[in-house]
Amino acid sequence: MIWLLRTRRRSNGGLPNLEKHIENARLFGHTPIVALNRFATDGADELAVVRTACDRLGVPCADSEVFARGGDGGRELAEAVVKHAVSPSPMKRLYDWNEPLKQKIEKVCKQIYGAEAVAYSPAAERDLKQAERLGFAGAPICMANTQMSLSDDAGRPGRPTGFTVTVKNVVIAARAGFVVPLLGDIIRMPGLNATPQAERMDLVDGKVVGLLGG
Repeated sequence: MIWLLRTRRRSNGGLPNLEKHIENARLFGHTPIVALNRFATDGADELAVVRTACDRLGVPCADSEVFARGGDGGRELAEAVVKHAVSPSPMKRLYDWNEPLKQKIEKVCKQIYGAEAVAYSPAAERDLKQAERLGFAGAPICMANTQMSLSDDAGRPGRPTGFTVTVKNVVIAARAGFVVPLLGDIIRMPGLNATPQAERMDLVDGKVVGLLGG
């Protein structure tokens, strides 16, 4: 398995976040490749900061400029991936599926996010008990958390420490086979219609009809 960690933040303030993601990949038995998602405004000194950090951490680093340069812009990254794939390593699990649900949740929160503790609302406690009664105690978990932070608070970027993750609710994704803890103020994607809007679009007399908002 190959991990690609894509980063745009090239300041010393963003490096702890990158370091944590590298640590997380290694928890699963893998060394990632860091893909530098380059922008036209990036300076050579900024790129050097990340490359130096990657050298110090012992991970490959390659530029990714596919948006600006197409396939040629991804050549360096592709070559790094091919080279990295020569020596694959087996995947390690963070937890055993047969562990209690709370134990699995706390392993993710503490080892992946870096939380100091995990708190459960009364609703989450009830949800967990119901999941166990319904036979989902041995299911894997799929955390629903903000993408803006390693904590459950979107306002804490970088690599926060000393925080408590709050599990507000737990839902069962029965068809997928997951138990989904909802952290902080996360809002999940709303359900989509059974019939996509694309089926109501058409080209009539050279004009597109059926577009939402049209």
